[in-house]
Amino acid sequence: MPSLAITYVVGVTFNFVTTGQFVFDHLHRSALLRFIAAYVVVFLINAALYEILSASGVTPLVAQAICLPIMAILAFFLFKFHVFNPHIRRV
Repeated sequence: MPSLAITYVVGVTFNFVTTGQFVFDHLHRSALLRFIAAYVVVFLINAALYEILSASGVTPLVAQAICLPIMAILAFFLFKFHVFNPHIRRV
């Protein structure tokens, strides 16, 4: 469990920095909590959609393959308009 926790912290931090800097060219520490919240939202929607697909008889691999592009698009829009939006007031 400690290794899992450390990899999540390192992974989210790395993704925050690289996505904010290289994708949106808008990196501010104030966006970190919004970034984590966006990750949680994407995870929960992914899990719910996966469960719906699995319950309808879709195999696990196909279910996640269906979820993947939807989650990528959702994450992009959350990051663009909620996390790294330069018009959001910094705290």
